Amino acid sequence: MPRFRVYHTEGVILRRADLGEADRVVVVFTPGRGKVETIARGVRRITSRRAGHLEPLTRARLLLAEGRQLDVITQAEALDLFPNVRADLERTAAGFYLAELVDRFTEPQQSNVSLYRHLVEGLELLDQGHDPDLVRRYFELRLLDAAGFR
Repeated sequence: MPRFRVYHTEGVILRRADLGEADRVVVVFTPGRGKVETIARGVRRITSRRAGHLEPLTRARLLLAEGRQLDVITQAEALDLFPNVRADLERTAAGFYLAELVDRFTEPQQSNVSLYRHLVEGLELLDQGHDPDLVRRYFELRLLDAAGFR
């Protein structure tokens, strides 16, 4: 049976790093494939339409093509930007804390649907105005449970 090289997925952007003049490495946490390192070619150009959809702490729908080392993002559509998280420094710090925990506690290509749901739920709770300290503690317990350390 032929293997498809192009696939759709939803994911939360955990972090990014510049590569070359116009490219960017983007780490995405997806429900079906876990943590995936991808490359977005030409996203740092002024005319790029994908740049705003690939910001950290964004839940996005992605079209990816499998590459030799890194999958290539060919399309991106933001599903949730969590605007209240971005508007407040304390909520932004809490959101990056959640993303950092997921990044450190997961291995690449290891699916964890429950952890993905907990991450999205944590970002939604921060966006709704809940206390960032309570959201962090709640997420830490859920993370330990989903990762098998609790």
